[in-house]
Amino acid sequence: MVKVMGLSNYHCKLLAPILARYGMDKQTGKAKLLRDMNQGDVFECSLLGDRAFLIEPEHVDTVGYGKDRSGSLLYLHDTLEDIKRANGNLEELFWHALRENLKKHLKENLDRYKALFHDFIDVAEWEDIINECDPWFLGGVPQDLIRKYVKLEEDGSCVIGGDRSLQDKYLLRLVAAMEEVFMDKHGIHPSLVADVHQYFYRRTGVIGIQPEEVTAAAKKAVLENRLHKCLICGALSELLVPPEWLAPGGKLYNLAKTTHGHLKPDKNYSFPLNNIVCSYDAINDILVPDFTLSNLTSCNWCRGNSVRRVRSDSSIVYLDGDRTNTRSYGGKCGCGFKHYWDGKEYDNLPEAFPITLEWGGRVVRETVYWFQYEK
Repeated sequence: MVKVMGLSNYHCKLLAPILARYGMDKQTGKAKLLRDMNQGDVFECSLLGDRAFLIEPEHVDTVGYGKDRSGSLLYLHDTLEDIKRANGNLEELFWHALRENLKKHLKENLDRYKALFHDFIDVAEWEDIINECDPWFLGGVPQDLIRKYVKLEEDGSCVIGGDRSLQDKYLLRLVAAMEEVFMDKHGIHPSLVADVHQYFYRRTGVIGIQPEEVTAAAKKAVLENRLHKCLICGALSELLVPPEWLAPGGKLYNLAKTTHGHLKPDKNYSFPLNNIVCSYDAINDILVPDFTLSNLTSCNWCRGNSVRRVRSDSSIVYLDGDRTNTRSYGGKCGCGFKHYWDGKEYDNLPEAFPITLEWGGRVVRETVYWFQYEK
């Protein structure tokens, strides 16, 4: 998943509706309704008219951020390269002809495209779409504003919006404020919803799911303790049990009956090979997974065996010794990250000292953990 400054496109998409009606109080850094700050009901985008949104050189070729990821990038690539070479590397000659032909093609096949995209494009929009194909099309913006917002450079490039940009530090504070509103509204962190969309929908080929549906699915999964994060690849995995396994005739149901005989509602049934612990619902005659007692042992994507549960605020339920996501600048282990131990994060893992005590004929053995080189 493409992330810039720790944010993915989908993460920003989830926060966009909130940002439309909330601003950030400069004093507290907290989100506040725009109307409560006397700034209207909806954010006025013209306020950013003199600001530039810069893409750093290292991100220009990042697909999904600085580089188009639509199908046209792939299926037009070879054609564009051939024609560019034939035109002496001047792409403008081809694009004029392309737009003329595109306009002609849409006009001749308009009924076909109207039927194909009737769920997405209103009939009234087609005239504007065709007009915008014209190579001489000029955009609902007065030409005298060009000099105000566009600076033409000597090398043929241009700067849009000026050279003042919103600072990364400010943007991250703004995001944090909007994330807090999202948490209050939905009870789950937007980054976790974005991960659910990426790993449970997008990567499996499911498209067209509304953010509300993804948010609801993420809330349900985390409430049932089914979400796990891989400490190796960072992917999100879900602990699932096929419903048919739990009913009479199903894989786990039959195994429980064969092993234990008559099933009892006051007893738990463990299935180590499937990492599942179930209770028995006598009324409906089915097994019910208890995901609190069950554990996912490997990542569904990289198959690594360092997977941990995730909380609704997107924090990870670490175990002692786990490497965290916090950078370490003084650690001796060389991994570059802090390590979790007993509720805290340390630059180094502890040294273990076995202690043996003898008193009154009794022998007590204990291991004491000592952290050295900590600041």
